[in-house]
Amino acid sequence: MKRSIELPATGHRPLAGTTLRNAFNDAPKAAGEAPIATGRIHGLAEAIVLVNANLDLHTTLRSVVASAMTLTGAEYGGLGVWGADGRFSEIVPAGFDAPGPAKKGALLTDGGVSGRVDRLQLEQLVRHPQTIGPSPRGSHTATFLGVQIRVRSKLFGALYLTTKRGGGHFTEVDELNIQTLIAAAATAIDHARRHEQIRARLAWNETIRDIRTEFMTGSDAVGALTTIARGLCQLTDSDTVLVAQPRADEQPPETVRELIISAAEGGFSAGLLGRAIAVGSVAPGHAYPDLPPIRRGRLDVHAVVSGSGVNGPTMVLPLGTDQTMFGVLLVSRVDGRAPYTQEMLDLATEFAGQVALGLSMAVAVDRNRELEVLADRERIARILHDHVIQRIFAAGINVQGTLQRAQSPVVRRRLTETANDLQDIIQEVRTTIFDLQPDGRESTRLRQRVHEVIDQQTRDFTGRTFVRMSGPLSVVSPGLTEHAVAVVREGVTNAVRYAGSEMITVSLSVDDDLVIEIVDDGVGMDDDVTPSGLTNLRGRAQDLGGGLTLTTNTGSGVVLRWWAPLDH
Repeated sequence: MKRSIELPATGHRPLAGTTLRNAFNDAPKAAGEAPIATGRIHGLAEAIVLVNANLDLHTTLRSVVASAMTLTGAEYGGLGVWGADGRFSEIVPAGFDAPGPAKKGALLTDGGVSGRVDRLQLEQLVRHPQTIGPSPRGSHTATFLGVQIRVRSKLFGALYLTTKRGGGHFTEVDELNIQTLIAAAATAIDHARRHEQIRARLAWNETIRDIRTEFMTGSDAVGALTTIARGLCQLTDSDTVLVAQPRADEQPPETVRELIISAAEGGFSAGLLGRAIAVGSVAPGHAYPDLPPIRRGRLDVHAVVSGSGVNGPTMVLPLGTDQTMFGVLLVSRVDGRAPYTQEMLDLATEFAGQVALGLSMAVAVDRNRELEVLADRERIARILHDHVIQRIFAAGINVQGTLQRAQSPVVRRRLTETANDLQDIIQEVRTTIFDLQPDGRESTRLRQRVHEVIDQQTRDFTGRTFVRMSGPLSVVSPGLTEHAVAVVREGVTNAVRYAGSEMITVSLSVDDDLVIEIVDDGVGMDDDVTPSGLTNLRGRAQDLGGGLTLTTNTGSGVVLRWWAPLDH
């Protein structure tokens, strides 16, 4: 049950809704029809000028408290700003010295002056002649003067004063001075709030512009998402901002039940990357593609993301457009901090929408660049096929024609080697053409991974390496691709490590089977050396219904042949 305090009658009319002009006109009447001293009017005028002298909201609030204390002779004062939860979201104190933080806290909490203002729910200025407890310094009892502050007819906060100097009570003149000051302060606060809102809007717009610029300049995805989280953390004065996305980009949105943290910012963000968040835990009753902006007074993010340490006011923001959903923004403050306002939710929602639009534009730009690269690759492939290969082929025919006329064995051997080299070059050019042409993701993936593993294993190899690929590589499944990469890695490693080779040839062909041959011209392995990797490769082949053979090459070297059916 809500407690109330019965206040004694003060003998004056309610002061709610009083204007600045009425306050000046009524001041002499409230003081027993006696004129107010000229000095006091000047002091009031100076106070009004002071509270209107700055457009910074916090500075304006401090000026209001300081001016009120000067006008009334109060030793202590404070101004509380109402929050969305019906409690003070901010308190601006004055007159409390550093040695007394405990006493200051007692006055500013529910057990002190501000607590009484909160419970009284003042509808008019109140002068409380009864004592409300000892003053902060304990020298004498404290009297209390409190008033609501309304800005544009809406409750903004409350001003409270206590402990009149000399131990007396607050007078009706004090009340009227405060009434006049608050009437002027309401206008000053309104101007300061509007100025603050404009500055905040500019800050939001500048951050959105910077993020969009980063998107369009080709920033990597992780860096862009981190920039989003950092900007939102600063703009919302939050402790942690998380960016959570589906595991797979191609996953249908309606099937998404879990999100993975891909970017995190704030004091509690360490170790959160890669953690999973259930969609139902942050937005109960909502599906991922239809997620609305949500403002929650409290969300145990520690339970949602184990170890995050954030447990307080939270906003859940969809990061997407009408066509594409990129993920979710989780914006949180620690427990005990002020909840997010509806105005903050609206700004953050607009921010998320603008950022998502920037992401969409960046994706479109990347796709256009990719199409341009593919078109350029196709042009190069045509040139290689129509001109380069034909000229090399013609050169090879000329060499073979010359070979028939050569009489010297040395010349014939060199011409034969040259003809073989030209044939190898033609095969390499054809392989390059296949790599340049987009013939399917699996084909490109297999080619790239085979080339990558060969480059890794031959980094210190001083001889020559040739790679030949033929057949429809796009039909090779991802699982079989993993086996193929393992075979190439082991085979090339053995050729480099044990054989003492000067030339290694790796061939992949696809028909009914995937066949891999690795040929070297080295001395082969000793009979007593059986690398465990070969046993592993043989086991892989047998599991897939294929096999492995290791034979001696004609002349010198070893031929490793591994095969497995495509339809296993």
